[in-house]
Amino acid sequence: MEAGSTCSGARRRQNKTWKRITQTQSLCSYWLQRADRHVSSSFARHLKACRLAASEWAAIRQLYRPNRMSPVEIAQTIGMTKGGASKLVDRLVKKGFAIKRVGEFDRRFRTVELTEAGRSLVPRFARFVDNTDREIFGNLKRRRRVLRTLKRVVHARRQKKRVDTWHVLSATTQHSRFRAGSSEFP
Repeated sequence: MEAGSTCSGARRRQNKTWKRITQTQSLCSYWLQRADRHVSSSFARHLKACRLAASEWAAIRQLYRPNRMSPVEIAQTIGMTKGGASKLVDRLVKKGFAIKRVGEFDRRFRTVELTEAGRSLVPRFARFVDNTDREIFGNLKRRRRVLRTLKRVVHARRQKKRVDTWHVLSATTQHSRFRAGSSEFP
């Protein structure tokens, strides 16, 4: 034993009281994550059969429209970085699902559009996604209610992030003003 240590100190550490916490299975986030994994894994198997990743499917779905899109627009719509979307587009071109074209007036500008193979793929997978959605969430009224709730969660998190960021930036600005020797107290 070390000098100054006692046996009662060791006992005190062992007899810590644990605060009661919520059981994982009673949290909505737990079941939402499990449901997402269940649906995603089923869909991933179908995508894999066509040599597609989920991000590639998201891009193809966005490209399924009459207008062409730039890699930057694709990145914005599916929530990727410009570099990531550029690589994704290159993979789609290599797999034969998309064509990348040089702009007519500005050769630096690129547009992307689906090939016939890419266009024929979208309705088939969209039907699968729609059927899965109906199967899991039931009737239209119930799906709308779930959708409204999920959107509320997402928008509330975005609003909270904006507020938190504003507070952090505001506090940082005030702190730096005070540290810079300003006579005004924040």
